[in-house]
Amino acid sequence: ADRNYMTFGSEPFTPNNRLSTNTWQLSDNVTIYKGKHTLSTGFNFESFQFYNAFTPNVNGQFAFHNLDSFYASANAYLANPTMATNPVNVRRYALGYSNLPGGGVWAATTKANNLGFYLQDDWALNENFTMTYGFRVDIPYFVGGGFVNTEVDNFGFVDEEGNPTKLSTSKLPSAKVMISPRWGFNYDIFGNKKTQVRGGLGVFTGRPAFVWISNQVGNNGVQAGSLSTDNTRAFPFSPDVKRNIPVITNPGQPAPSYNIATTEESFRFPQVFRANLALDQNIGWGMIASAEILFTQSLSNMYYYNANLKPATATFSGPDSRPRYGTFGTNGVLLSGAAFNTASRINTKITDATVLKSGPYGGSFVTTFKLEKPVRSKGFGFMVAYNYSNVKDYISAGSIAFSSWRDNRTVRGNNNYGMSFSDNETRSRLITNLNYRREVFKSAALQISLFGQSQTQGRASYVISGDMNGDGLSGNDLLYIPKDQSEMNFQQYTAVVNGATVAYTVQAQKEAFDRYINNDDYLSKNRGLYSERNGLKLPMVTRFDFSVQLELFRNIGKQRHTIQLRADIFNIGNLLSSKNGVGYVVNNTALLNARGFDPATGQPIYRMNTVNNSLTYDTYRKGTSLIDVWQAQWGIRYSF
Repeated sequence: ADRNYMTFGSEPFTPNNRLSTNTWQLSDNVTIYKGKHTLSTGFNFESFQFYNAFTPNVNGQFAFHNLDSFYASANAYLANPTMATNPVNVRRYALGYSNLPGGGVWAATTKANNLGFYLQDDWALNENFTMTYGFRVDIPYFVGGGFVNTEVDNFGFVDEEGNPTKLSTSKLPSAKVMISPRWGFNYDIFGNKKTQVRGGLGVFTGRPAFVWISNQVGNNGVQAGSLSTDNTRAFPFSPDVKRNIPVITNPGQPAPSYNIATTEESFRFPQVFRANLALDQNIGWGMIASAEILFTQSLSNMYYYNANLKPATATFSGPDSRPRYGTFGTNGVLLSGAAFNTASRINTKITDATVLKSGPYGGSFVTTFKLEKPVRSKGFGFMVAYNYSNVKDYISAGSIAFSSWRDNRTVRGNNNYGMSFSDNETRSRLITNLNYRREVFKSAALQISLFGQSQTQGRASYVISGDMNGDGLSGNDLLYIPKDQSEMNFQQYTAVVNGATVAYTVQAQKEAFDRYINNDDYLSKNRGLYSERNGLKLPMVTRFDFSVQLELFRNIGKQRHTIQLRADIFNIGNLLSSKNGVGYVVNNTALLNARGFDPATGQPIYRMNTVNNSLTYDTYRKGTSLIDVWQAQWGIRYSF
């Protein structure tokens, strides 16, 4: 069902993986004091060079539908090591191979510079009000270019909206002037240091993860090639990882089959507009209450699309009318092997052409309330704070261009993300910290701390396993939540459970799916809608960490020597009771398995996935990871 899997053999991303960085910086800063003004100005020049050797799938990768398919494929090899085809359909075969003379390791070297200049004024208008304003100018640019691939220069592609476009592996993003103005203030309202208002707004520029650009330098179709074929018998199983490498007749020229990663020349470094407003109030007894709001809007954030994916040609019928790609046969079942590649790719020899672009994709709203009594040299102190965040983006990217595009969760396909909740959002978080410190005999100090945290565990997406819309990606299609059983289209199937054949009827699947939706808070509230990326908010979990620390100190000569003895118990509540501090895990985010569509009605068909061979299961189960149980550590430190 493309949900549960096991792996063995060589890890696909480790062989030859090497990264080295060379960075140097030159800067000069000047501060001028002039009455109520403090002027600061300066410049900096940064130079970066990155060497990145990365050879994914260089040992080949077989993905099988199930264990029986693997056994059949392996046994066929044992019976005939020179067999030309596989006796079973392989779910996916992928291979990365060198296209260099002699089959050497391919690598990417990326060079980037940044020239920056800033001017800032701290203006003390009076004793109670200070204002800071200024601007920063950055000019980031790349040195050199990528490898020239004349085939890519002459091929046609499409952008994320399906419009014709051209790509180049050799052209890196052009230099951009990034201007970042900002303004801030601090106001002691009554002049007694008890009530303070602070805030500001501005534009802030940062560096991208340079690996995003080195993806282009390394994935050019000249240094290396790649294969990726679904539901195929063309690649027989073999421990000889080089068996399926195509014959390289012109090393250093475009490979027989390859993928590319490119970047739009208009790509801009990450930049956001940010504004905040805060109030700090001394309420007596050494306590300070604070409230703050923070708003962020992306001005330049990243987005990926596959320029070699043919646009969808139709839509499904019925309540789930999302786009359908032209990779299905007249029987409503996905094509396989070379036929699928021809139907899905604009240029059949290119497995994917992942393009990096930038735009105003995403933003956040964060509020924080805090009450604090700082710990002095001795005595009792505490802090309690609540944080609420709402963070949305188009994509939460990783380090590899293709997987960043592939692993998103969408309704209309991965060239059309839509705004949704970020992978990195923690909606609600309550933290507390209690501290007590006491000095003993002028040569020792005891400190006891208790830190508590209650927070949502993150988010998850309800998806469909398999390739529901025919875009060549598995498990990326978000679930349509039926209004009732009349909108469900299931296919009966059987499975062997404990040696017996069990039939999962259409009606049994309808009833089980309907029951699951009713019992799931998120799904039951969104019937008739598509589930959102990261729409499922996981429950809150509360954990406490306890620490005790003893310091023994003494002056020897003019130096203070300290021996620190420390003991920590993490998730101490779980030590007291096994029910405490245990988080939750979603039993199954892929409730349905795609089975194509009904040619007569045009509506998608599914099987309901089981958990432990049962159609009936809950949304969550208790977690069993290391963080769900208590842990302890002891330490000793000597400092002078």
